[in-house]
Amino acid sequence: MKHLAVKGALPLSLLGPLVCSLLFAPANTTSVSATQRPKYNVLFIISDDLRPELGSYGNPIVKTPNIDSLAARGTRFDHAYAQFPLCNPSRSSLFNGRYPTQTGVMDNNTYFRTKHPDYVTLPQYFQKQGYATLRTGKIFHGGIDDQISWTEGGEPVDPAIVNRPPSPVASGQGAREVDDPDVAPQPKPTGTRLNFGSDCRVGRRR
Repeated sequence: MKHLAVKGALPLSLLGPLVCSLLFAPANTTSVSATQRPKYNVLFIISDDLRPELGSYGNPIVKTPNIDSLAARGTRFDHAYAQFPLCNPSRSSLFNGRYPTQTGVMDNNTYFRTKHPDYVTLPQYFQKQGYATLRTGKIFHGGIDDQISWTEGGEPVDPAIVNRPPSPVASGQGAREVDDPDVAPQPKPTGTRLNFGSDCRVGRRR
């Protein structure tokens, strides 16, 4: 996952390529005096499996002008790494400021509040500072949203996901490609198979 933090208003034309985002907006819209620090709107963008293959990270092949424009106006994180090789543990860790071993979320089935109902997430912290928190798309794991973190847009946890049997990945007894219930079995290829090699990239000339 890669993250861009942007302060201030954003043209809608820049939001086209975004996968999902959340907005922290001050709940009190009254004007502030010259001696008070203004409260900025904060747009947080998060996407799956992107890697830093963007123009703003120096990739000379991939063309991402809209995201590059966002990066130029905000803060680019050069050392933001995924905490775990699965989605739910990484996102639960990020929004709680704790390692996956602390949240207890080690697979794509577990809701962190089952064991830690007192955790204060990043959106909740903004709420406590007088912000309204809104989300769209996938912020926490799909089907395991944290509804109380949001003023608007929160969704209840899906029992069909959190009640699944424990994933072998969490116990170290299986490989993700084979055992993770979020990964659908891949159909066996038929006909001629074209192998472009492991270094094939979008837009790269062979």
